[in-house]
Amino acid sequence: MTNVVRRRATLAACLAALLLAGLPSATAQGATPRRVSGTSTLPGDWDMWGYDQQRTGFNPNETVLGPATASGLHLLWQFPFAAKSDNAPVFASGVDIEGTPTDVVYAGDRTGAFDAVNAATGTVIWSVNLGTTTSVCFGRLGVTSTAVIDRSDNLIYVAGGDGAVYALDLATGQIQPGWPVQVTGFSNEYIWSALAEENGDLYVPVASGCDRGGVYYGRIDRVNTSTAAIDATFYVIDGPETGVSGGGIWGWGGVSIDAATGDLFEVSGNGYPDAEYEHDLFAESLVRLSSDLTVDASSYPGLTGSDVDFGSTPIEFTARQACGPQLFVMDKDGEVFLYYADDIGNGPIDEVQVTAEGGLIGVAAYSPSDRRIYMGDSGVSADGLYTPGLLSFRIRRDCTLRRTWHGAFPVTDLSTAPVTANGVLYWGDGSGNRLFAIDLASHRRLWNSGNLHAPPQTEPIVVDGHVYASVGKNLYAFGL
Repeated sequence: MTNVVRRRATLAACLAALLLAGLPSATAQGATPRRVSGTSTLPGDWDMWGYDQQRTGFNPNETVLGPATASGLHLLWQFPFAAKSDNAPVFASGVDIEGTPTDVVYAGDRTGAFDAVNAATGTVIWSVNLGTTTSVCFGRLGVTSTAVIDRSDNLIYVAGGDGAVYALDLATGQIQPGWPVQVTGFSNEYIWSALAEENGDLYVPVASGCDRGGVYYGRIDRVNTSTAAIDATFYVIDGPETGVSGGGIWGWGGVSIDAATGDLFEVSGNGYPDAEYEHDLFAESLVRLSSDLTVDASSYPGLTGSDVDFGSTPIEFTARQACGPQLFVMDKDGEVFLYYADDIGNGPIDEVQVTAEGGLIGVAAYSPSDRRIYMGDSGVSADGLYTPGLLSFRIRRDCTLRRTWHGAFPVTDLSTAPVTANGVLYWGDGSGNRLFAIDLASHRRLWNSGNLHAPPQTEPIVVDGHVYASVGKNLYAFGL
């Protein structure tokens, strides 16, 4: 491993924040990220966390909502979950439901229920239970991982609370032959992060129910969707034979995938026992993996202190052609890191301490229309330059970060990942219990949802003139 420095993290604290609660690459500046084969090619879909494999949170196909219309958003319906929902919804347009093309929103909750909801009416089309696990920290946990839709096979892949991955028919919820595939093997293992699919391979990140719940082995399993079998595994720390555990992959967005090569990027938590193994092998590191999950490069960016590992997901983008594809990632001690995607082994090219209080857990976003990175911040930096709210950065000519805007919001814990579409940014302020639409050009607040009575914490999605969000025990739909 080259250029490695570490920081310790209590994964229970990461989970506490999570429960309280994507960027175009290697193409022309501002280009639309590719839709990798094996995933949806329909422009009316939002079929994975962050819209694209680079986890940018940018929908290039939205035309109805924009700066001139977003102020007219209002609540259309709310669908009650059986318990709190910790995952982001995904959306498929024109699904054939008994002969009728129907737009469908999919999301799950802590009871293990996974629901298909009619996007026009807010009524359930089908619901299946995918099991639960019990965490000593948080009690019953169900479906937390955000699903991924594959329109080529009319399927949706989702991780159940039982640690298995299911292939379900989009229209009926029927479990496909040969599925589910059991992924977790130890009682404390749990799947928090979003799934990703490319070329018939499903990538499943593994963490734990919480740190003090027992042994777990952070890893990525590759599931061949044709054979419904795990055919490759990357362990953050060597694996069950070593006696060293931990290294969970926690970020909402899971892994991001390079648009040009299909390589994966992941960041992870610390190893156990802490004192000796918190930085062991690839723990608390950014790692680039080939599609067969062999390590191409890694960087341990020198984290030091308590509870400072990664609870985030790298986003990939190209803001300047001269800089090439870059990665932006946040860590739990309040720093953000910028890397060259093709040279992570030489360490970060820039890092910024945006809060002295830590707690950066979540996923940023990249907007090609203004070539800005957006993120939520719940703390205050030592110099007072950064305070709670929304931040944006641009990429300088020397390929480093420059802060360009700060929008003040009273954020005190985990906020949603920002998403952008047609000149508007959508974001939830966490403890403020509201969703916002913000004009990217003027930074004017165009709309807010009003009090949703629970913190929005994952990501809203914006499709065909609508905003959908899982908040607390409800799935909300807003439209014009």
